[in-house]
Amino acid sequence: MVGLGLAALVGCSQPPTTGVALQARVGTTPFDELRFGVSGPPSVDSFQPSPTIVDPDTAGRLRGPFAAGQPELIFDLPDELADQKVLCDIVALSNGIVTARGDRIIVVEGGAITAVNVFLSPNVTADGPADQAPPPTSVPGQVMGEAPIP
Repeated sequence: MVGLGLAALVGCSQPPTTGVALQARVGTTPFDELRFGVSGPPSVDSFQPSPTIVDPDTAGRLRGPFAAGQPELIFDLPDELADQKVLCDIVALSNGIVTARGDRIIVVEGGAITAVNVFLSPNVTADGPADQAPPPTSVPGQVMGEAPIP
């Protein structure tokens, strides 16, 4: 009886799934939320934004706490995206503030789950980390670009 059940299961195979497995390589950056996004392929008219396939504010939103390791989410994609370029992006947040981000352009493999490692870089601006207030850029009584008032 077990043999017949196994044979029945082997004979009933589902068609392969097209999709992406996005893995966030966050490093030591603190985070309590991740937003995974997939967009593209680019439209023919370069002035139009690429269509959103996985919305990072809804289906791509993952809230912690997170276990040790590198978080991963798998998304099914339409088969029409096979052999098309898409942009995979991930944003890490801590208390609602962006702490790191990363993206990668890949070609979707039809009928398979494409593994994508996205390395996130700390969100640093010219003024320092994004979660800190920028240092003052002027001194009271001084116009930027002029010598200090004696």
